[in-house]
Amino acid sequence: MSVVISDTSPLHYLILCGAEAILPQLFQQVVIPPTVFQELQQPNTPASVKQWAGSLPMWATVQ
Repeated sequence: MSVVISDTSPLHYLILCGAEAILPQLFQQVVIPPTVFQELQQPNTPASVKQWAGSLPMWATVQ
């Protein structure tokens, strides 16, 4: 089963809380739309979120 992240906020806050590791426990694959991926890399985005987006885990893809 896969899930699509259609909004930036849920992923953004899971990363900030250090809770993004729950996603692969719940879903086999997380699909991030290109627009959401771009928002995760904006200049005002916290460094931890930009770092995560810069090195996506194997369970996350941009489509």
